[in-house]
Amino acid sequence: MNQREFQQWCQTLKLPASTRELINSIREAPPARRVQGRAGNVSGTYPSQKMGVTIQFESHKVELWAIYQMEHDPEVVEFYDQPPAFPIKYENKSGRKIGHYHTPDFFVLRKTGAAWEEWKSEKELQRLSEKYPTRYQKREDGSWVSPPGAAHAEPLGLKYYVRSDAELEPILIQNLIFLEDYLRFPASVPPQIQAEIEELVKTNPGITLVSLMATEDKIRANDIYIMIAQSKIYVDLAASPLKEHSWVQLYPDQQTHDAYVIYGESKIPSSILNTNQLVANTPLLWDGRLWRLVNMGSTITTLLPEKGQPIEIPSQFFQQLLESSPNRRRRKNGSRGTAPNECRLSRGFRASQQKI
Repeated sequence: MNQREFQQWCQTLKLPASTRELINSIREAPPARRVQGRAGNVSGTYPSQKMGVTIQFESHKVELWAIYQMEHDPEVVEFYDQPPAFPIKYENKSGRKIGHYHTPDFFVLRKTGAAWEEWKSEKELQRLSEKYPTRYQKREDGSWVSPPGAAHAEPLGLKYYVRSDAELEPILIQNLIFLEDYLRFPASVPPQIQAEIEELVKTNPGITLVSLMATEDKIRANDIYIMIAQSKIYVDLAASPLKEHSWVQLYPDQQTHDAYVIYGESKIPSSILNTNQLVANTPLLWDGRLWRLVNMGSTITTLLPEKGQPIEIPSQFFQQLLESSPNRRRRKNGSRGTAPNECRLSRGFRASQQKI
């Protein structure tokens, strides 16, 4: 934000003058310290396009993933690493009083407010809560809170959040990392191919990536990835890994996706549900576990779980499960329900190629 946009943001949130000055000082200050690598962690910097500067991280699996999430979260306006320290006081497990200056991981400006944020793994937070029970506390809903941090933030009309890696969405982060080069180094798709892809996705909302490529030999996965990165077509990046072509569902835009999630079922041609198109190594979900189709014979179908030995079931029974499965919708309220038009079969079995 430039200064005019910042003032408008402050006015929208009705922040008092003292809080505006504090936030502005944080925005203008350099990082309070340089991050350092520790045992089990890899520190570094991330070149943020949103911020126009490099952002430090002290953990490549927690802080870096948090950076990726903030970088692509439209609700996050700005974020700053290692903001100026402030004093906190608390007690350790034995009751000894402790006081020192604390430097949070980030200071984040969102459309709805601003907050200091401290990111740690769930395992580390559990350990710290036992050692410093008045500094790190876990709520009944599973979230974490820091009373000393909140005591500093609340009088200023701000927030202090303790964030856990349990809040991060691995599929979303992995997809953002996968798309990084497409986002940073824009490429082009031949106009004729782009127009054909757009038309196919428009007329078949929810079509899988593998089915889209099967309709035309000239369509490559790389073309589709470019169009996803450039928002020419829409994918719910938190739903499926982009490398799993038979899982990825494509929509002309987010509005269409949301409409199908909330109001309707997808209109993918029923031929996609044909078991003749279930080839070897097709990913499947059964009772919440990931399986692979090893072989579908005339009498016996063989499935391989993520862990363990393969199993065999009658092919006729497998076919009945496919044909009898009801379609259900994935809810938009944050809970991970069934994906839109995902073919959930009886007894909890579904073929991921049929996630349409």
